[in-house]
Amino acid sequence: MPVINATVVAGTYDAAEKGELIAGFTNAVVAVKGEGVRPFVTVLLNEVESGDWGGGGDRITTELVLGAIAAGNEAAGEPASAIAPAEKVTADV
Repeated sequence: MPVINATVVAGTYDAAEKGELIAGFTNAVVAVKGEGVRPFVTVLLNEVESGDWGGGGDRITTELVLGAIAAGNEAAGEPASAIAPAEKVTADV
């Protein structure tokens, strides 16, 4: 059944947030296919070392990602620490 492979920059998620990602991805599939699919949903979280990821010709680091998220949260009127997992992940479904 579905295998969801999500890649993030190392250090941008703590253990609790990783659990939230796994639950959230699983729940997204269940919302489409029904509760019977839950046991068959597999979620793989892969971490790329800080600086080993690039975009637009630039290296992406843990500090860059966390700073950008904090700034975006501040602009939205949220606490800098209130980082929604979907805003920090690239998923290949």
